[in-house]
Amino acid sequence: MPAAIMTDREQSLINALHVVFPEVQHLLCWVHIKHNIFAYAGPIVKDNKTAMKFSSKCWGVFLSTTEETYEERLATLRRRWGSGLVEYVEKQWLNPYKKNIVCAWTDHHLHFFTRTSNMYIFYLNLTCIRFVLLLFYINILLLFGTKGLRVSTRI
Repeated sequence: MPAAIMTDREQSLINALHVVFPEVQHLLCWVHIKHNIFAYAGPIVKDNKTAMKFSSKCWGVFLSTTEETYEERLATLRRRWGSGLVEYVEKQWLNPYKKNIVCAWTDHHLHFFTRTSNMYIFYLNLTCIRFVLLLFYINILLLFGTKGLRVSTRI
C-alpha cells in the first residue's frame, strides 16, 4: 500500500482515495496550487508579474516546517498583500487542505521524494536519485576495483 498519494484538487478522485485507501496520506500538488493562485490573483492585481510574486510568496507559507512558523508566515502574508488575495488562499486552500499542503503536516509523507505531481519535477528528482546511485557505484568500483565485475555504461 502506498504511504502517500498526490493529486490536484479533483474532488471525485479525493473522495475515491478516502474510500479505497483510507489510511494513506493524501497530498496536493504545489504546482497545481500555484497555478490556481496565479490565475485568481492575475485579474485582481492586473499584472502578471505581481500575480506570480504573490503566488510564489504563498510557497513560503507552504514551506513552513512548524505550526508556529506557518502562523507567522501567514500573518506576514496577510499584512503585505491585504485581505482579498490571502482570503482566497485561506478559504480555497489552507483552511480545508493545509494538512495536505503545508510542510509542517506533510513532510513525513513525501510522494516519490517530491511535493508535486508535475512530471517534469518528478523526473528531475528521479534523475538526481539515479545520479547519486551512479556516484555510489563509481565509488564502489574505485574502492574494490573492477576485477570480476562486468561494467555497463547504460544507466
